[in-house]
Amino acid sequence: MDQKRRFLTDWRLDAAREMPSFQLANLLAAEAAHHTAMARRLALLDTLQSAHRPLMAAELIGRVEARLGSDCWGNGPERTLHDDIRRLKETGGEIYYTRGQPPGYLWGGPHGAVDPQAIQQKIEPADPDYVRAIAHLTPQDKLARAAEMARWAQTLQTQTRGGDE
Repeated sequence: MDQKRRFLTDWRLDAAREMPSFQLANLLAAEAAHHTAMARRLALLDTLQSAHRPLMAAELIGRVEARLGSDCWGNGPERTLHDDIRRLKETGGEIYYTRGQPPGYLWGGPHGAVDPQAIQQKIEPADPDYVRAIAHLTPQDKLARAAEMARWAQTLQTQTRGGDE
C-alpha cells in the first residue's frame, strides 16, 4: 500500500471513531464547492438517503441537477451517474437497484435518512473563517473535532424525514 493510501485509510478509521460529523461535513462541503464531482456525489447521496422510494436514473439526474445546476453532469449524465454510483458503492455507500415496483435506485442504510434541517442548522452555509481555522489545526486537534462530529452524526441517524422530497 502506498504512503498516501495508508494515510487516508488510517485517517478514515480514526475519523470514524473520533471526528464530529458536522465538522467533517463542513470540510466536505467546502471542498465540494471547488470540485463538481464531489458536490454531485454528495447531492446524489443526500437525494437517495432522503427518498422514500426507489428512483429511476432520469429522476435522480433531475433531482441532482435541481440542486447543482444542469452542467453538473457533463456531456453524458447517465454514464456519469453510473460511474458516481459505482464509486460511492466502492467506498461503502449502500446503494442498490431494485427491479421491483417501482424499479430504481435506493439507499439501503439501516438507520434511515439524516434530517437535512438538522444538518443545515449545523453546517450551512459553510463559514469561510471556520474553514480557515480548521486548516490551521494540528492533526490531533482535527481528529478530536472529528470525533465530536461523529458522535453528533450518530444522534442524527435515528431521525427520519416524513415524506418524499
